[in-house]
Amino acid sequence: MDLPDNVISQTIFIQGGAFYAQLTEQGDEYPRYYFVLNLNPQSDSLILLTSSTTRFSSHKNCPDADDVHINLFKKDYPSLKVDCIVCCNRRLKDVSKTNLIKQLKSQKYKFLEQLPQDLLQKILTGIAKSKVIPPIHKKMILPEENNI
Repeated sequence: MDLPDNVISQTIFIQGGAFYAQLTEQGDEYPRYYFVLNLNPQSDSLILLTSSTTRFSSHKNCPDADDVHINLFKKDYPSLKVDCIVCCNRRLKDVSKTNLIKQLKSQKYKFLEQLPQDLLQKILTGIAKSKVIPPIHKKMILPEENNI
């Protein structure tokens, strides 16, 4: 189904908006769950995304793991097929809004329910504690009082 850009925009471009897709990226050979982090994605031209992983072992030596690893369980977010984590110490995917719409329209993707507020808040807290996420990205994601 080829959805109009405004439907895609209204469904995905909200903080905590979620979708499942294989975005064109080097080394990314399978689909992922992506979550929109921007505070104001409707007005931002650059969209910041995080994704989940089931590769728990590849993150076991991550600095500050207890603060930056957010568990996502199927029981808490039924849109997931498996339990996974979001590592907030991983570089965020940044993509222009127009390119993201083009990428989604050129392939199969699935809209997901918006992240529940409690899970979104955990991810935002992990982003705030991350020493890897650049301050310019934190400004686009976190309310002013949480920017570090």
